[in-house]
Amino acid sequence: MSNKLAKSEEDGGAYSQKLDEQLKAVYIRLQHRHLANQLDKIANTLEGTLIRAMIAESLFNDFDIKIDEETRTQVSEAINLLKKEQYDELESEIPDLRTKVEEQRSRVDRQISIPHADHNKQLNAMQQLNEKFDVLEQSKLDNLETRLNDEQWVESINGDTTGEKLISSKEYGETTAETLGEIQSDMFTELLDDDSTELASKLISDEPYHLTSLGNDDFSSLQRSKLGDYIELSLSPLKSKEYN
Repeated sequence: MSNKLAKSEEDGGAYSQKLDEQLKAVYIRLQHRHLANQLDKIANTLEGTLIRAMIAESLFNDFDIKIDEETRTQVSEAINLLKKEQYDELESEIPDLRTKVEEQRSRVDRQISIPHADHNKQLNAMQQLNEKFDVLEQSKLDNLETRLNDEQWVESINGDTTGEKLISSKEYGETTAETLGEIQSDMFTELLDDDSTELASKLISDEPYHLTSLGNDDFSSLQRSKLGDYIELSLSPLKSKEYN
């Protein structure tokens, strides 16, 4: 009887040990999946930020934006921890890494917002002019509007690796800048009777353009143009000068 009891206890102990091992294996798989999902979101956020920064640098004049190299390195190191199955160490790194990547994303978005808003104002001005004078095919302006929509930038970029996507991002930004320049040139060649692209850019900017800033050629061009009847002149108070 005692032998049977001992055998039963031995079998029970073996079963318990096997169950513990199975539960541990399940926990490790779940931990791996959970950490992999978190790390995937962080890596995708960083990649999207890099793409947006590259497009902005290629699209906007005199625009320079950098992503913290330390953060990029930390993401790469975290991916290596996952591959090495060092889950506990990775789990401790995730919160700080997520915070740093989100900070980079927010900073890039803030820097992009100012020149992006200026370009949208130019686009809106050109759309209004085209509604009045019908000098361009609307599809060209629609295409430009789509390309300037920064909410779709990341989805518009193709590539199997981050490096390929950044090359594609640079090309996307450059092509968008060229498209904007061509549309401005085409539109104002029609409206101003010559290629006064610099004057055109000033006229469609959000800032008031002062009459004293016009050269003789610019003034003559405006008088001859289709815009002549739509230029509004107004007086503004003189700014007081400060003398030292």
